[in-house]
Amino acid sequence: MGPLFTGQQRASGCLRAVTDEIMYEILQLSGQEYVDEYANEAKARQQAQRGLVRRFR
Repeated sequence: MGPLFTGQQRASGCLRAVTDEIMYEILQLSGQEYVDEYANEAKARQQAQRGLVRRFR
């Protein structure tokens, strides 16, 4: 393994950078729009807008 993978923090940062680059290329090839939101958060927001989320105390 190269020097970028010698420590967990470095590996984590490197993997994140590579993932971001891959996602950017996919967006360019597919014409999709980047949305800075996790899928589960988007789903919860959509359900809340539809009144489907129950609120518990």
